[in-house]
Amino acid sequence: MLIPDFLTGCLLRYLAFVGMQAGWLMRFLHRQNALIRAADWWSLVSVVTIIV
Repeated sequence: MLIPDFLTGCLLRYLAFVGMQAGWLMRFLHRQNALIRAADWWSLVSVVTIIV
């Protein structure tokens, strides 16, 4: 089960990275919008996920 666990970890980190990029893109496109809060929250969750 070591290999599937390793692949799952890689997949989660990849998804977190994509989510972080999407968060920064949202922040850039909607600077003065309420979506900035959602982008910051998603970026924070993504960073925490990568660290963990």
